[in-house]
Amino acid sequence: MDLIFSTGIHSESLNNPILNKQLEKLGRQLTKNSSVTQKSAAGGLQARAPDLQHPVLLDFFKAATLPLQELVKHYHINGNYRFGFQDVWFNLNKKGDYNMQHAHGNTDFSAVYYIKCAPGSGDIVFVNPNQARFLLNLSSVFKFKEYTTINSDTYSIKPKQMELCVFPAELQHYVTRNNNNADRLSLAFNVRIIPVDEN
Repeated sequence: MDLIFSTGIHSESLNNPILNKQLEKLGRQLTKNSSVTQKSAAGGLQARAPDLQHPVLLDFFKAATLPLQELVKHYHINGNYRFGFQDVWFNLNKKGDYNMQHAHGNTDFSAVYYIKCAPGSGDIVFVNPNQARFLLNLSSVFKFKEYTTINSDTYSIKPKQMELCVFPAELQHYVTRNNNNADRLSLAFNVRIIPVDEN
């Protein structure tokens, strides 16, 4: 059987405790003075990083480059390119907070890095982009013995501290409720693929 029109997601631990501590400090500073919530947020605080040239963020972008390349290489881009990091923000979700279904526009890839997350603090859930399948009798009438990439409606990832998850920006996703008393702190950002002139 051929599998067609696949959607790729790449998760990888950055395994850098020092950088993680620096990101936590920066994230807590920014969210402490923030009362801004995005449209997708149900509770919690979100703070944009105003200075993408901040030394800690530059170190993070450098560390995130290899995981990004692991996903992007599967697109077999014909030409030289670089990553353009944009729209960087910290998310602080307390107990009971969650994020509603959304996607990211005007960019190529999105990513989330988990700075601090306890068990039960909320999974990221991706929604099958083939929405037409829900009109099928097969999907509405039957249950399945096991769920696979062909018959699943959603795909969930349990967050792990210091793990980076990269995915296509148009992929609809949401975050389940934080059922832990501890805060969940994450860093989200978008990435554009920018052509580089060889000359």
